[in-house]
Amino acid sequence: MITLVLGGQRSGKSRFALEEARKYKGKKAFIATSERIDEEMVERIERHKKERGEEFETFEEPRLLPQLISKLDGIFEVILIDCLTIWVSNLLYYGVEEEKAFNDLLGTISGGRSDFLIVSNEVGLGIIPETKIGRRFIDALGTLNRMVAQASRRVVFMVSGIPLVIKGG
Repeated sequence: MITLVLGGQRSGKSRFALEEARKYKGKKAFIATSERIDEEMVERIERHKKERGEEFETFEEPRLLPQLISKLDGIFEVILIDCLTIWVSNLLYYGVEEEKAFNDLLGTISGGRSDFLIVSNEVGLGIIPETKIGRRFIDALGTLNRMVAQASRRVVFMVSGIPLVIKGG
């Protein structure tokens, strides 16, 4: 089963996804897509890792997300991916062809044996970015969110810490 958790920044997406993952009895994987690019990010990553505790096995993968998922699928009852927003940003930064990466991700999770909780920012409700790369990012993430939502059994939209189920039960 795939569950997509969308929302704005600081809307409670990650907290909700963690609470959902904790309901599983078996092994739990947490995939972080962020990179340790500066001191603040290192501190943030370590703080979040501590908050999750030993209940989750943590993996950090900024670009090769489908490949990592393929290795973990079936070993873990649930795989929580946090988040597609940073992953798309990384793909653009490193010049990875996003259409192929998106299709690889969808193929991997759609045929998966594990359950997936996937976190992403809903960026289509804001203003249109002023820069070309900003518009490309918004378009790419919006496209990926739409693709994952279509493949998901359940989609939850977080608003101010309140989950609104917009697909599935």
